[in-house]
Amino acid sequence: MRVPIFIGGKPVGVMAALSTERELQFQHRDLEVMQTAAGQLGVAIENARLFTEEQRRGRHLAFLNNISKMAISSEDAEQMMAAIVREIQKNFHYDHIGIGIMDYATKDIEIKAEAGTASQTLGRRIAVGSGVLGKVARTGVSALVQNASLGQLAGVLPESRAVLCLPIRYGEKLLGVLNIESREENAFAPQMF
Repeated sequence: MRVPIFIGGKPVGVMAALSTERELQFQHRDLEVMQTAAGQLGVAIENARLFTEEQRRGRHLAFLNNISKMAISSEDAEQMMAAIVREIQKNFHYDHIGIGIMDYATKDIEIKAEAGTASQTLGRRIAVGSGVLGKVARTGVSALVQNASLGQLAGVLPESRAVLCLPIRYGEKLLGVLNIESREENAFAPQMF
């Protein structure tokens, strides 16, 4: 005996019962009980999914609230940037998070704050137009690479396989770039960007 499990009118699984001892073991009443149980299971699965989604959403809102507090309350820009990259690392656990600030005189980006398991680029300068971070600095357009071959990404870290770079602006002026990198492919969930 088997009955489908539905979520939102779509079949997502099957509940089954099997008797190896004799034929015609199950009666119509058993089928009705199993259908009721499958319906309740579908509702329970959907409720668990919605609850998990709301928890994730709550964590993200708390994260954004913390970032906003740091940005508003800090009087020292470098301390603020360091706190922000630490907060990103604490919540998302990427290999490298960096904030690079645009130096219009030299036409490059200097990494002013960083966090992550591969923190080794503080003070490093990246030419505008060079690599993913430099291209974002040149164009002012966000960049997402989810699955580059090892050594082919041209990220801040040579071993990165995924990168997310976001321009940091004040009005129309580009101030810098937030750079997040991972050694893992497909490191960025679609709902992040």
